Amino acid sequence: GDQPLSIQYAAGSMTGYLGSDIVEVRRISVNNQVCGFSDSEALLHAHMHADGILGLALQSNASDDVVPVFDNMISQHLVSQTLFSVYLSSNSQQGNEVLSGGIDSNYYTGQITWIPLTSATYWQIKMDSVTINGQTVACSDGCEAIIDN
Repeated sequence: GDQPLSIQYAAGSMTGYLGSDIVEVRRISVNNQVCGFSDSEALLHAHMHADGILGLALQSNASDDVVPVFDNMISQHLVSQTLFSVYLSSNSQQGNEVLSGGIDSNYYTGQITWIPLTSATYWQIKMDSVTINGQTVACSDGCEAIIDN
């Protein structure tokens, strides 16, 4: 049968059950993907204009030891590169994008600087500082930061 599921996020929560399905992400069909199907969401998530949440957790931090969808894309040989990229638009009309298996050069100029993760659990990196308009506003002596949306 279906396994009950309860997830507490930093801002919100959901309850439901685990099941499996074919998950399609931008014309990539992932077979036998275990998913959380929601019965109820906290108010924050209930008003989202979305069909769901695409979890990009590292395997070590995935809920209920579920294999994340991107890991399954890799194991099912559905992506040409073992990376995904995220574009966050400053224009709400333009939208955001997650690209599995590559990088869209239309969304950046110059060279990409690769930063190693400092944790096997989170998308965590070492930052030198946080600067806005030439002013350091946080992390002046360096700090660890988790990249999350």
